[in-house]
Amino acid sequence: GFRCASEPVDAYLKKGGEVEATRGRKCLCNALCANVGMPQVNNKEGYTEEMLITLGDNVNECRRFLKQDENGDWGYGAKDVVDYLLSEFNARDMLKKEENANAFSEAVERDFQITTN
Repeated sequence: GFRCASEPVDAYLKKGGEVEATRGRKCLCNALCANVGMPQVNNKEGYTEEMLITLGDNVNECRRFLKQDENGDWGYGAKDVVDYLLSEFNARDMLKKEENANAFSEAVERDFQITTN
């Protein structure tokens, strides 16, 4: 039958899948249903499928966040994105402060030349 690396591991292995393919997997089908308020619910185990936030057209932009971990796997988390956004904000803030300082210095220099001539 059909096999999906995101299905329960035992079922995937019985269908001929390899355990390595199941690591770090999440069922996109169930997660997208959860996004629209229709999560898969397992009352017996007390589990409700979590939503999954997708990148859509911005998938290529995520490259700036990717980092390689000690196992050689590539990925990123919310903290990486927040750190990046804060660094961009701080860089723009520093650039603006530098531009303001330069403009102030030029104005003082210009005013000083006017008063001394």
